Amino acid sequence: MEDEQLEMYRNPTKKEIEKLENAKPGDTISFGDEVEHYEPRWLKEDETPFGAVLFDTREYAINMRSHTTNKDILEKYIAMQASDGKEYLKDNFENGVKIKCNVDFPFPDASLPDGILFRSEAMEEKWNIYKYDGHIFFVRSWTGELRYIADYEETEEGFLVKEIAMGKDAFHEDKIGFYVNEVHFLIVSHALGYLIPHPLPHDIQDKPEEILKFSFGEFGNRGYFGYFSLE
Repeated sequence: MEDEQLEMYRNPTKKEIEKLENAKPGDTISFGDEVEHYEPRWLKEDETPFGAVLFDTREYAINMRSHTTNKDILEKYIAMQASDGKEYLKDNFENGVKIKCNVDFPFPDASLPDGILFRSEAMEEKWNIYKYDGHIFFVRSWTGELRYIADYEETEEGFLVKEIAMGKDAFHEDKIGFYVNEVHFLIVSHALGYLIPHPLPHDIQDKPEEILKFSFGEFGNRGYFGYFSLE
């Protein structure tokens, strides 16, 4: 995992923003304690907007800020903001692992164009995603590490992903389900912009602190609800 430091913070409430906007020089502004906190726990089906049992990871996704003291990582993150992702075209995991799948994206009005599909604008966003030549490239925003390459095939109903490639050193056979689910989540949540639950790998402990740490480290401020992938 990236060299990351975490710090709790909160976003100002609407009332607090209004106070700041209407303040005059010399005014004393006081803020209340209106902070949205979420208990990290397993939610029942009727407690989530998805009708499924999910772990609530909103406490970190909403209230956590991340930064690094590693100069190399910071410089790489800044450099990635100017990248269009074309440098990844030469790296196609020829000696890597190919995962066969059949993941359907029934979004007929959401054809993905070539270019930048998603680019991190804050260090709480952990991914950059690009599409070129019929392939989608999934890159870690802090380090520039190319994690996955997925093929892209348009259909009348939307598009399909039939194969996912990744590095041999990062591959674990018992986590194939997680890899496929992660690619699905990143396309829907980042490239298409929908809120959906994110997968959790089976090798992390079912403990609030472990789930929160993984969720924020992997998905940042877009990891709201988690579930364990079936392997």
